[in-house]
Amino acid sequence: MKRHIIFYSLCLTIFILLVLIFSINVFDSSEKLLLPKVNDVSKILITDSQGTYLIKKTSKNTWNILDFPVKKSSVNYVNDALKSFISAEKIFDKPSKFATFGVMHKDLTIALMKEDELLSSFIIGKNGPLPESTFIRFTDSNEIYHVNYPLKRIFTTNSDFWLDLEIINIDPENIDSFTFNSLGYSVLYKKKNSEWKMILNNQERLAENESISRLLISFSPFVGIDIYYQAKFKPDLQNTTPTFFISFDFLKKKTILNFYHIKDNSYYVTN
Repeated sequence: MKRHIIFYSLCLTIFILLVLIFSINVFDSSEKLLLPKVNDVSKILITDSQGTYLIKKTSKNTWNILDFPVKKSSVNYVNDALKSFISAEKIFDKPSKFATFGVMHKDLTIALMKEDELLSSFIIGKNGPLPESTFIRFTDSNEIYHVNYPLKRIFTTNSDFWLDLEIINIDPENIDSFTFNSLGYSVLYKKKNSEWKMILNNQERLAENESISRLLISFSPFVGIDIYYQAKFKPDLQNTTPTFFISFDFLKKKTILNFYHIKDNSYYVTN
């Protein structure tokens, strides 16, 4: 039993020493690493053993992956990750250490591009000794750096990190009217003097405000669980009548959501 206690204590001591070594900045940090900002990048290529994934800017504030929208929060994480390189610490300049720190050419590689111009390319290696830190190496250099950021979590090929599954995000306070259509009939809901009215067959009646409020809150935001190319999707929704659709008048813009019933409370939604 004593041997086990001594062994565990020794392991803990070694771990603490490693953390202290990486914490007191004994590495060469005189050279600041400056990577391009996200605003200057138009393409991010992530290459691993499974292939290459392209995240592409389509407008000033919009990015796509596989032609699907990317979450704004994910782009912000990328920007923060690139900023973290400025405090990176150089630890080795030896090719013999590449395998030790997981920065071989076959490992996770990131390329930052502006159109067809390569701005920077680096390899993400093993996790560092500090919480959420990573070893990296630029592809055109033998220098290995320690970056205090969880880069593998950010530059990932896991589509769940990137895909924006938000279908719509309305502000219930700014909705003045919406229409519900199903089975050949249409019901218009309009707000007048903070009261919701339901209009059906040109007849107006009071609607239950609490029920309308709960309905609108469910669309702020309204998020799916997966996303598909409609043109390639089966069944062919383009030639199928929706089970029902809802039309919102939101900020002087009309948004229509088509719902196709699958089973239970599950629907395919197009907009």
